[in-house]
Amino acid sequence: MTFHHTDPDGERLEIEADEFADGTPAVYIDTTAPIRLHLDQVEDLVAGIRDTRRHAATRHPQAPTAATDTAADRWAQSLLSVLADLDRCAHGRHEGDPCIDCDGTSRGNPYVGPDRVIGYSRYGRPLFLPARALKHEPTAWHTAPTSKDPQ
Repeated sequence: MTFHHTDPDGERLEIEADEFADGTPAVYIDTTAPIRLHLDQVEDLVAGIRDTRRHAATRHPQAPTAATDTAADRWAQSLLSVLADLDRCAHGRHEGDPCIDCDGTSRGNPYVGPDRVIGYSRYGRPLFLPARALKHEPTAWHTAPTSKDPQ
């Protein structure tokens, strides 16, 4: 997860989940230069830091070991990252995340929604963008969302 912010002068700030060499969760903050925030953007920045902290503190699958680190595994992880980003708004925020540019909450990708078919499997089975909580579950991409899906 990465939080992005661009100030009026074009300077960028990125905050992402990271970890120290010993595996302890961390938050990495990178800027192109000092960042200037409008006062109404401070809460968005704080929310982005909090979201990133929560993501960093959540257990994720272990990094591949030398025995399991294959080109196919790296390709699959890269593809998963692309798929997981399909719901982002033009400002880089996932649907439902704080986004000052979307008037407070990200509306997500206007071209892809959980109620729209975004493609088809090899056997013609429709693919959907799953509910936010299920987007990292491969089987959820093949299931049409319902009103009972968690948001």
